[in-house]
Amino acid sequence: MHILKAIAEVIRLVLIPFIFANGIWYLIGSFIAWDWNPMHWWMITSTIGRILGAIIELCILANVPRFWEEI
Repeated sequence: MHILKAIAEVIRLVLIPFIFANGIWYLIGSFIAWDWNPMHWWMITSTIGRILGAIIELCILANVPRFWEEI
C-alpha cells in the first residue's frame, strides 16, 4: 500500500505543473492563432511544429522540480 501511495504522490507532483504549464501554453497558442481548435494551429499541422512542441514539452518536464522549489 505504501508503494501505491508513493506512486500516486510522484504522479501528482509531475501532473500538476505539467497541466498548469500546458494550460498556459494552450491559452498563448489560442491567442496567437486566433483559433480555439489546436488542430488548426501550425504547431500541430507541420512536422517542424511537432518537433518544436516535443522540445517544449520536454522543457516543461525538466522544470518540474524548479516549479515545486519556487512554491
